[in-house]
Amino acid sequence: MKMDLHTLRRFTQVSMMALLAIGAFNFSPMFFVLMLVIAVFFGPVYCGWLCPFGFIQELIGQAGRKLRKRFGIKVPDLPYQSRYIRTGVAVLLLAASAGAMTMGIRSFEGGSLMSILFLAAFLVILALNLLWPRFFCRVLCPMGALLGLCNLIKIYPVRVQSCCVGCGKCSKACPMGVQPAKRGDNRDIACISCLECCAACPVSSGLQVKKAAE
Repeated sequence: MKMDLHTLRRFTQVSMMALLAIGAFNFSPMFFVLMLVIAVFFGPVYCGWLCPFGFIQELIGQAGRKLRKRFGIKVPDLPYQSRYIRTGVAVLLLAASAGAMTMGIRSFEGGSLMSILFLAAFLVILALNLLWPRFFCRVLCPMGALLGLCNLIKIYPVRVQSCCVGCGKCSKACPMGVQPAKRGDNRDIACISCLECCAACPVSSGLQVKKAAE
């Protein structure tokens, strides 16, 4: 059952990639509104189950983990406070968008230089996933920051049950560096509701998605 949960998540991620590749799916405002509503109930399900870029980062992160293990490379985890950077990015983007609309700015000039800089930044971000899986999601993603705030109020969080043995496997499985077993009702803004913590738990029902305590 636990393996099935992980497999199901991979299936949804690959399916989203396939739909985008063949042009059968387009992101629309209504889609993001739906994801926001779902996030209020279950957290950022889009980030953990559907986001194409998040899926690509996870694959690179898995390759990086194998390479680091093979060559004995140890990398310290990102500071806990780094997850707040993406909230700042989201605020800046919203402010910039509002300012641009107010001033009637519809596009930015820059041509090939901006394209080169964008491509370079994109490649650097991908490479950083070799060291820190889901680096963009954890530090820079504005969409993830907005959906992540729903974790503070979500109705059905991942809850640690009394049978938890404190093995720490859920923390190791988390692609976002969250430590579910230490949080009771997991309301960390970095949680992407991927449920990899539940899949990794060796104790039956050690972690469950349940309605938050009153």
